[in-house]
Amino acid sequence: MRTARRKALLDELLKDLPRDFAMQTIRGKAFAPARITEFYEMAFGSPYKVILLLEAETLGKAELQALEAYFQKPSPTNHLIIDFHQEAQPSLPRQDGIQYEKFARLRQKEIATWLESQAKSMQLNLSPESISLLTEAVGQDLRLLHQTLQMLALSGIELTPAQIAEALGLHPQYNIYRLIDALAEKNRPLAWRIFAYMAEDTRSFPVASILWSLQQFYQRLQLLYVSFARGTRLTQEAIQQHLGLRYAFQARPYSVAYGRYTPQEVQQAIQALYDTDARLKGLIGTRSTESALLLHLATGLLQPALPAL
Repeated sequence: MRTARRKALLDELLKDLPRDFAMQTIRGKAFAPARITEFYEMAFGSPYKVILLLEAETLGKAELQALEAYFQKPSPTNHLIIDFHQEAQPSLPRQDGIQYEKFARLRQKEIATWLESQAKSMQLNLSPESISLLTEAVGQDLRLLHQTLQMLALSGIELTPAQIAEALGLHPQYNIYRLIDALAEKNRPLAWRIFAYMAEDTRSFPVASILWSLQQFYQRLQLLYVSFARGTRLTQEAIQQHLGLRYAFQARPYSVAYGRYTPQEVQQAIQALYDTDARLKGLIGTRSTESALLLHLATGLLQPALPAL
């Protein structure tokens, strides 16, 4: 989203100006206090220059102080665009002439809306099931989702869930959709087979993406147990409304799982997911391959059903 906004802002500022002369790009690690003088330079053959400072979250104290000094007396003609990760926002002054724009991480429902709008702009027709499959299989990274849409547009295939799964190299039955269904149904033999299949191809099934999808599932299931008394009969429509799901079919696995799990089992599943996530990030244990981590996760989620040795 920052990239799209930056492009629109550059188009607005530069218009028909020669970009080779009117625009200067500097990356954070290449910026030094001495380069502030470049911010005042006029562009050849252009009424003003646009300086684009990328990766500003990497700037050190001296560089930020130089920027702060520049803001006290900025160029009267040139424009400066600073791009940085919001999580690592540098300390910059707030005064006239400085405008900030925030791009917060989208919720799953908002990602579906964004993906649908991107598909329409590419003249692609995506069904709700196809949109849900893409967000579950690819994850939350908007750049990856956009690239995947571009790939699908070039392939010329009919964008049904089955065709998309085939194009992405996903087994028609062994995918994140079917894994969530198997876990919801407590079909542990099938869940084991899907986990084993995914562990053989972690490029198509990255652990981080699987963790995110399963955390969404179990956390929402936990919310249902917290919100409703045990024994309450819930319709898919009630679940959809309570969880804020965009499509009714997305409520199906929660409808199936509700009542089959105990609150303690849901908590154990969430703990297994947190444990695997910590191992993936190297916070606990020794670093393992993604295949080993997936099998570790499968054991944590399915172990309670194994017979005692």
